[in-house]
Amino acid sequence: MRETPPIACTLSPDDMPQRAADSRALGRDALLTVERSEARATLRFRRDPSTRARVETIVAAESKCSALMDFELADAGDAIVLTPAGAQGRRARDAHARRAVRRRQARRRRVSCD
Repeated sequence: MRETPPIACTLSPDDMPQRAADSRALGRDALLTVERSEARATLRFRRDPSTRARVETIVAAESKCSALMDFELADAGDAIVLTPAGAQGRRARDAHARRAVRRRQARRRRVSCD
């Protein structure tokens, strides 16, 4: 019998802070741009082996805990390109993109104040 994938995130409340911290750290350390359109958001990360491993780890973890999200991962020039998608993807994708933009703006403000 096939196992039915979860219809919502199965990450435990105890694990959520660490997952969020890992995502924030990746954004802080390697996020280059976030591009949003009506249909999708695309996150571009610095292209290097360490960043690739971190992005793949987060994608694998997110894919495991939520069957509603799919992720496209590709290399393009000097960037690793991550495009979240899925049945409930637009709201989740937009929320991820908004958080990434806010973190990046906050990082720029801190750097400009130093």
